[in-house]
Amino acid sequence: MARSEALPERHANELVTFARMWVPYGGAPAEEIFERFGMTTRRFLEALWTSVRNSGAGASEQRALAAVYPSP
Repeated sequence: MARSEALPERHANELVTFARMWVPYGGAPAEEIFERFGMTTRRFLEALWTSVRNSGAGASEQRALAAVYPSP
């Protein structure tokens, strides 16, 4: 999959839900990301922010995620 391509909606929703779940704990550990999605943290961040941008997430949700997951 090219990095600029949008993920399937279901997968994109899973990424955002997973990321949101880990916000109170400072973000998901690399091991959890790899076990759940089979990707590196860098790839997860790329996929997460592509998903967030395509989802139309509100500003407050984007700020909460950005505080823990820096945009690559």
